[in-house]
Amino acid sequence: YFTAYSKKELNERYDLIENAIEQLLDNGTAKINVDQFFEDHGNEYLSNVARLLPPYLPKLLGSQNLSFKNLSVGIEVDSAKYASNMRKQAIIQKIGENKAGDAVLELSTQKDDPNIYILTRSRKEIQEMPEYLIRENISSFLFMIIHRAFYKNTRFFPAERTGLQQLISVIHKPDEVDASNEESSIKNRTKAQSSMLINGLLKIIFDACEPGKQSSRQQLAEKNSAVRKYIELSHILENDILGGAVEISEKSDSSTEILFNHKDVDGTFDISPVSSSIKDLISLVLYLRYVAQENDLIVMDEPEMNLHPEAQIKIMEFLSMMVNFGLNVITTTHSPYLVDHISNLTKAHELKKKGKENLEAKFKLKNELCFIDPDNVSVYLFEDKSAKNIFDGDLVDWDTFGNVSEYVSNLYFDL
Repeated sequence: YFTAYSKKELNERYDLIENAIEQLLDNGTAKINVDQFFEDHGNEYLSNVARLLPPYLPKLLGSQNLSFKNLSVGIEVDSAKYASNMRKQAIIQKIGENKAGDAVLELSTQKDDPNIYILTRSRKEIQEMPEYLIRENISSFLFMIIHRAFYKNTRFFPAERTGLQQLISVIHKPDEVDASNEESSIKNRTKAQSSMLINGLLKIIFDACEPGKQSSRQQLAEKNSAVRKYIELSHILENDILGGAVEISEKSDSSTEILFNHKDVDGTFDISPVSSSIKDLISLVLYLRYVAQENDLIVMDEPEMNLHPEAQIKIMEFLSMMVNFGLNVITTTHSPYLVDHISNLTKAHELKKKGKENLEAKFKLKNELCFIDPDNVSVYLFEDKSAKNIFDGDLVDWDTFGNVSEYVSNLYFDL
């Protein structure tokens, strides 16, 4: 999008960007107020980007036959809600840096300051630079800040994860991989080339199994409390839901093997003979322990796959803990255990605020961190080509599933 914008291939113009380019060329400095841009153009900009979705979705889903030509997307957001997220960190980006460390173009932000500061060390060089390159660098920097206000990274856990985990339980280090090209890297490591969702999951697993990843992640955890929490979450998932421990073992041929130690059985298992429920969730363990970053978005398809009903309840509590630890979760489900348990978790949160004690003892994970603020929960029923909000902050009203359960319960007595 920003490349097309930079080359003026789009109809839209954003005055704050264009004015900043003029000021930079005239004065050598300029600034853009991100809060003002988002308030004036946030919904417009996001909807403009969303116009690119229809031709992109077949690639995302790995399909040559699907068509989304009739898809139209518009986006509305509460600018005030996300404004503070755009001022959380200081960023410096230098373009055309010389040996002395001077940059032809430098863009920077300061923590708690809504402005992007733009300057050049050489007005002569900046005036010789093609204008579309200046526009591209400034707009991409601005748009990056806006997108990071929503999610840092998007991580996919598609339904194929169960079989995929078995297929790649032993990972061979490639001889030559272009580390700058994510897609090339994945193609070199596996022949399971498919949708971008599967490639995204493969990247999580490969990143977790990189040599030295365990020690580097531990060092990061010593400085970063969020990383420590995600490692703690991975242990809860292993101990309280999977009933064992996931290990990464480097073999003599430089390959990496993923293993599982069951806490009630002696010996170490490779992935092939373990249950499908363990295969299904190993990638989530690896993500939390080695990859997760604060404000990531996790998109998980059917988290209840292959799980016993009690384990389904546990996974719902666990997903709530992930949200409470600074991650964002979108999940699809057909499980009444998951959906109905949401109301229990939000009610417990409200009762906890009122001072009620020992509530955690009633829940499967025995942990009050699974109680979740109803303001942080949305539930939608997709039916008849529409999406309907079915959560009122208290109960989830999905009568289609309730009707089926009631039918099964009553049929015996009707017979």
